[in-house]
Amino acid sequence: MPGKLLALFVGMYGVHVYGQIILFESKGFLLSTFVFVWLIILGSFTVNSTLRQVITTLYREWHKILILFFIGYLALNALFYAGYPLLYTLATLTSIILPGFFLGVISNVDYKKTLVMTAWLNKLKTESMAKRMYKLIGILGILFMIYQTYLFYVNKLGMALVLATVNNEYYQDLGDYFIIFYCGWLAVRENYRKWQRRRDRSYFAFSLVIMIEMAVCVLFLQLIGSNKAPLTVVLIGLLYLYFSSEGYITYRLRQLAAILLISLVSIVAFFNFVDPEIISSLRYFNEAESNGFANNSSITSRWDQLAGGGIEQLNNNWLFGDLSIEHYIHSSLVTIQTHTGLIGSLLFWLFFGVQGYYIYIKSDDKFLKAVTLPIVFVSIISSVFWWLPLWFLAGLVYARK
Repeated sequence: MPGKLLALFVGMYGVHVYGQIILFESKGFLLSTFVFVWLIILGSFTVNSTLRQVITTLYREWHKILILFFIGYLALNALFYAGYPLLYTLATLTSIILPGFFLGVISNVDYKKTLVMTAWLNKLKTESMAKRMYKLIGILGILFMIYQTYLFYVNKLGMALVLATVNNEYYQDLGDYFIIFYCGWLAVRENYRKWQRRRDRSYFAFSLVIMIEMAVCVLFLQLIGSNKAPLTVVLIGLLYLYFSSEGYITYRLRQLAAILLISLVSIVAFFNFVDPEIISSLRYFNEAESNGFANNSSITSRWDQLAGGGIEQLNNNWLFGDLSIEHYIHSSLVTIQTHTGLIGSLLFWLFFGVQGYYIYIKSDDKFLKAVTLPIVFVSIISSVFWWLPLWFLAGLVYARK
């Protein structure tokens, strides 16, 4: 569990840094996110359990080595290029793929046997102390979201109801770290809920809290102009509520009905009590950008890319791929094939296919069941294969118990 706290705090720090860049053209406190994450990764690998988990997991499930082969193949493939393709691929490996992957790995490592964590964990052996800590962290996450939403509302919508910012290219990075923050926060909530008694009777209240939190997340992410991150958060939250339900099918159906009712009430309340000017400024409802959901530029632009040069890119060096492609398609399914070819596609998707089988069929890990499908799905419909949350997920499932 301490590893999930690491993901939570790294996500919070990333949101803070990119929020400061967007609002004030400042990088916030301390170091850049890139240096900060690498320092944490290097520090964690000084702990014996991290290296042990990375190596021994290959003995238990050899197929996990597929993702390591993919990373090595991508790096080796880049060496056959010069100039921009080589530099861009190496920059992607060192700033997104490897940091995201190792952050996921160390977030899922069991630190119980390490000397560093022993003294700290001994203080949490009692049920009451553990419940207090996880409750405190859950409250901290809520306050952090409310503060960030208020900060953007005051500094952006308070001055002008416009989503374009001075540094609007960073809103995607902020959304990526927010997804990591939400995953870590959800893991903490799941761990705290394990300590609760009579969970079945409190499921309605539990789902109500989760829905309210999702609404705050979506509002914040729409204030920064992100469509991909709020969709990911909502899908993760709904799947988590589904897998958290327990009992027979009839009872689960009642729970799903309660979720739908809460969703309907939340939507009605949102459109009745929120200022119409704020609603019209959000990207989902911005008339300048969309004329209904199907015509939203985030969707139509990706379709135009695929219908335009996408088909040609797929036929260009289908076996090894072409890393020199600059105008790529926003789909992990497509970009893996166009950039790494059939070899890269087989390595990458076989890894996630086998892991998906173990997670959804063999495992009872509610957290991984909630986060795996949404992140993979959103990456396929709206992002490239070097998307940070996708590689964070790859690390999580690689180090799963």
